[in-house]
Amino acid sequence: MGCQQRTREPVLIVAHGDGWLDVYAEKHVDVHIVMQPWTGSIDGEILAEEWVAENIPWRYRPLLMSRRQTGMVRMVLPSELADTQMKLGILKSLDGMTQ
Repeated sequence: MGCQQRTREPVLIVAHGDGWLDVYAEKHVDVHIVMQPWTGSIDGEILAEEWVAENIPWRYRPLLMSRRQTGMVRMVLPSELADTQMKLGILKSLDGMTQ
């Protein structure tokens, strides 16, 4: 018998410029957020990762072996917002011409 493939649940995490995180998922998805301590060395980073592993609830510990995505949070500048608004304005104008 073949294994039944589970459907993948989408989860969206929005990181705000001030460090606030919003996590969006279906109600049955259980989410836990933990802040790993910052250190300035490789040895300190290893220690910080061990700290996380020891300080999260038991039910989340197996997930540490199942990382799905990594990335850096970067600041979105007001100039990027203005650029997006300008591009949307151009698209709306072009759409108005075709109608």
